[in-house]
Amino acid sequence: MQIMNIMDLNQNLRTNNFFYLKFYFLIMILLLNSNFLRSSENLDNYFKYVKGETVKMGVENLCDNPFHIENVKDFVIMENAVSVSEWKRFLEVSKYEFDWNKEIFLEEKWEKKILKDCIKSDNASIIGISWYQAAFYCNWCSERDGLSKYYKFTSVPKDSYPSNYEQKISVRLNKNASGYRLPTSAEWQLAKKSNVIKIYDNTYSEGEWCDDFATVKPFIESLSSYSDMDKMFIESFEEHFWKITRSFKLGLQERRYGNPKIDYPISFRMVKNQKQKKK
Repeated sequence: MQIMNIMDLNQNLRTNNFFYLKFYFLIMILLLNSNFLRSSENLDNYFKYVKGETVKMGVENLCDNPFHIENVKDFVIMENAVSVSEWKRFLEVSKYEFDWNKEIFLEEKWEKKILKDCIKSDNASIIGISWYQAAFYCNWCSERDGLSKYYKFTSVPKDSYPSNYEQKISVRLNKNASGYRLPTSAEWQLAKKSNVIKIYDNTYSEGEWCDDFATVKPFIESLSSYSDMDKMFIESFEEHFWKITRSFKLGLQERRYGNPKIDYPISFRMVKNQKQKKK
């Protein structure tokens, strides 16, 4: 009887050890898995709530950025732009091809520089990303967190250069999606005004991508106040597929714009629709 008890005890120990060993390996897998490290469960650690309000946009009588009013709903936005380490994690898990040795043109310095030489540290904001790549990253994060995608691509966006400067990749928007997206210009401006977003000390970042196209006609009541040269510019401006970029280096209501296929030295951050907080 005593022998049987000893055998039963040994069997129980082996069973328990096996259970704890499996539990240990499961925990290790979760900790090493990048999907677990940044999931929707710890969203509040990376995003800040911004209460919607009416936002004054643009500058009076400026043809490429006319004054207008936009109504912004409540949203949450990343406190910091997407970092180099987060982009590397995305590349590792998604197997997305990316060239760290490509040249990017630094407009402020008027010179070309190899992308990897522009990276100060893994905490720095990732730059050299096209608008399409930033939107693709948003979709990847949405899928990872079990959320519906905001962007629907006809093809996977790759690195691109001025040879296809005017070619537009078709993207449809699901504005009812629960997933991540780029901020509109008005949302970015409101977040900056509310002091809820920060910028990493990145010498080479010249701005951040916004979600909306750089259109001007809807905000112009009459072209009569503009010169013939400005009218020609406005017509030409509307024919391009430029996306808006915003920068901490510019005034609150100032903006720039760029071709969404070109990987400029600018960064990006994500936002997510948010229901209004109860008072």
